Amino acid sequence: MSDTQKTREEHERRLAELLRGIDFSERYYAYCDAHPLRQSAFALSSEEQRRLIASTGLGFEYEPRERFFAHVDEAEPQRVQLNVIFEARHLEPVLSLRTGAGGIGGPYHVLARAVERLVRGPDVKRDPRYPRLRFYSDEEAEQALALALALYVDARARILSERWE
Repeated sequence: MSDTQKTREEHERRLAELLRGIDFSERYYAYCDAHPLRQSAFALSSEEQRRLIASTGLGFEYEPRERFFAHVDEAEPQRVQLNVIFEARHLEPVLSLRTGAGGIGGPYHVLARAVERLVRGPDVKRDPRYPRLRFYSDEEAEQALALALALYVDARARILSERWE
């Protein structure tokens, strides 16, 4: 294993520890458990997605080729980024961090599982294994986005208070 790979794995573990400190998995799973998968034809229009993103007060840019909204916080040498993807009936937030060993992070459902495994051990069972931030109305879409942002803001504060060389 190269030194860079070792450092990256250490950074991923450190990120999971920081997320554990803000109750990332508990908050994420509480929302998911309250909004289980159900049949619905609900989807947000492009205009409604833009309205929701604008309501956050954070500067998001739309990436048309990849169809997601991106918010970047530059704090050299780190760069913390939140990508938000609106899918039919669910929101896909992605947290990423640039470190000296490369990029780390991932979709919230993957990060929540990593934190839960850190807390409960590798044999943790959850069904579904990687639940999403589901929504079935405009109000629930706002709630999902509010949670995604709250988790990002709390994580960002912890991330930027550390050195990631």
